[in-house]
Amino acid sequence: MYITSMRRNRADWMPERLRDKVAIITGGANGLGRATAELFAHEGASLVVTDMLVELGKLVAQEIRDEGGRVVFEQATDPAPAV
Repeated sequence: MYITSMRRNRADWMPERLRDKVAIITGGANGLGRATAELFAHEGASLVVTDMLVELGKLVAQEIRDEGGRVVFEQATDPAPAV
């Protein structure tokens, strides 16, 4: 109930709280990462979105830009195996 009411009144409960902030969102191509990127952009943050899913990540970044957000996408890679 609480979360639903916050979504309905998003402009009222967090207006531009992230203006002049930079956020790095890992796994930003889908799911919670994408939702976080979209919310942070809506709240005024500049974003660096990373994901291993390059095409989907670029699409998310473009959609955020189309809505007026500031975002760059960088491909995430598999970590090197432990030696």
